[in-house]
Amino acid sequence: MTDISPELLEKINQTIDEELTSNKILKDLLRKIRDGTATYEDADRFAVEIGDILSKAFGKHITTSILPDGRMYWNIGKAVIEPTMLRGNELLAEYCKRVQSLMNQAEGIGFEPVVPGVNQNRIDGILNRLDHAESYDDVHFLLDDSAYMQNFLESAVNDFVVQNADLMYNSGFNPKIIRIYHGGKNHCDYCANLAGTYDYPCNREIYVRHRDCHCTVMYKVGEFSQDAHTKNIYQDGRRMKAIDLMSADQSKLTPKQARLVEKGISQEQNREFKQTKARLIREEMERTGANHRTASIRVTLRNNNR
Repeated sequence: MTDISPELLEKINQTIDEELTSNKILKDLLRKIRDGTATYEDADRFAVEIGDILSKAFGKHITTSILPDGRMYWNIGKAVIEPTMLRGNELLAEYCKRVQSLMNQAEGIGFEPVVPGVNQNRIDGILNRLDHAESYDDVHFLLDDSAYMQNFLESAVNDFVVQNADLMYNSGFNPKIIRIYHGGKNHCDYCANLAGTYDYPCNREIYVRHRDCHCTVMYKVGEFSQDAHTKNIYQDGRRMKAIDLMSADQSKLTPKQARLVEKGISQEQNREFKQTKARLIREEMERTGANHRTASIRVTLRNNNR
């Protein structure tokens, strides 16, 4: 029996290429990347469009009549469906990566975006359902109903949000997860109840998507934060010096943040003291010709006698 997979995959990819080239929404979303204005809401829209394109390509080229015994066997799914889903995930991952880079730049944070791995379990789950069906007619909706491909890709956006928020949290920042319910003609009580802003880490349910769910999940960095490695204090991504910290609105700080601010002031003052002492020692060496140790003792004694 002739293997239909190579020719079928080629046709699907050709259709995807045509759709990618002509899709006006994708062009607008890519322009936002170039303009530096893209957000995770745009990444979610990108996922929806790519999911729709994959489903159209599947629906156009895969029918029961072309499949052996009218079934989508595992080997065909593995050779055709999986690489197509991986291609969609790769396109989305590149967009999300660039969105996250824009966010990091805007916050003044030097981290490289975390790129999560593909959710292979989701792909295998679809392939299993296709393989176990007695007829492709019974399961075709898994591929040509755009809701399933969109859900797969929008969940990948969630993975980006979670893993990059986790990096920020473990680095001493205070990220907040935001879930936005967009409503629409079919109201969803479940999604409406989940909408809101949450301190990270939060309940995993906040990231859950049901079929046809198009909620946006994103995150932002909290106003005051501390880098766990450098111990610098930041406000909206900008490093704060002692004078900034002392003039900050203390009512906006939690007790934990207030302790961080106090510690940051102490560290900043300590740095300033060391810089001043180094300057005085250097001046003493230049003025008297003393070596570094002698000059350091003299400076210390003069400071103690004040």
